[in-house]
Amino acid sequence: MNLDKKYDSLIYQTAKKIKKTRETKSLSQAQISKLLGMDVKNYQRIEGGRHHFSFHTLFKISQVLGCKLKDLIDQ
Repeated sequence: MNLDKKYDSLIYQTAKKIKKTRETKSLSQAQISKLLGMDVKNYQRIEGGRHHFSFHTLFKISQVLGCKLKDLIDQ
C-alpha cells in the first residue's frame, strides 16, 4: 500500500472514531461544530472522512469530546 493510500485510510479510521466518540457522548454534529467554531457542513466532512483535517483541528476535536488525541488516531 502506498503512503497516500495509508494516509487516506488513517483519515477514514480517525473520522470513524470521532463519530463514534461523539455519539457515545450523545452530542449532535451541530453541537460539536458550534463548540469548535466551524460550519456544521465542514464538521460533517470531517466525520465522513472527506476532509483532510489539520492536527490543530484534530486536537480541538479531542478537547471538545473530552478524550485523548491518541484515542482518536490509534490504529
